Amino acid sequence: MNKIEIMKEYKWNEDTLNHFEFISDYATVNEVYNMIKEFVELDCQLEEGETEKDLVEDLMNKIYKNE
Repeated sequence: MNKIEIMKEYKWNEDTLNHFEFISDYATVNEVYNMIKEFVELDCQLEEGETEKDLVEDLMNKIYKNE
């Protein structure tokens, strides 16, 4: 039987989303990814079952959802 991984939905502060959406207009995807990774490492508190990788991927998906 295959294990199905369910993506958890994270709630981001609107200012955070706006900040990285603005940056994404001027920076490369790699640059935005590195900035988001640093932000998550320094400014986010993980809750039970969360990983920094999950948060980075979720925020990247939200930033680039409209492209």
